[in-house]
Amino acid sequence: MEKPWWRTLAWLFVAFVIAGAIKVVYQEITYKRKIPIENSTPEWQPIGSSTMVFEGEKYTGDVYIDRMSLEKKEGKVTLWVKITTHKPVVQRRGNETYRCNEQIARWIIDCGEKKVKMDYISLFWDGKKQYGGKMDDVDLPIMKGTTVYTIYESFCF
Repeated sequence: MEKPWWRTLAWLFVAFVIAGAIKVVYQEITYKRKIPIENSTPEWQPIGSSTMVFEGEKYTGDVYIDRMSLEKKEGKVTLWVKITTHKPVVQRRGNETYRCNEQIARWIIDCGEKKVKMDYISLFWDGKKQYGGKMDDVDLPIMKGTTVYTIYESFCF
């Protein structure tokens, strides 16, 4: 006896639901990893407003640093920086697109080499984490009028 057509359709539907659930769980594990500051209670200190540049587009926002995480050693300053934007930022990473209005990242400022690197980042949309994890030491350009320039100037001059 042949199976009714709707049973095949139901099994196909169940297979797609399972595949979708696996994709969601995989993204939660892969893209939303905890970063070290999430294991502590930061004390965010506002340092002012600034302009951020993401993928060539400028965004205004408020900038904070975590006073408790500030470390100075051998011409290098390490600190956690939180940036909240006044309009949503849209970023693309591979096939994924992230909307965020808050970013928390660890910056390593090398005053001797005049470089700023970022090695951890988390992106949030209205308090909900969109992405988080370790980066491969992303160099941040020190351009006049940007957040990176302002913070670099604060610690290196």
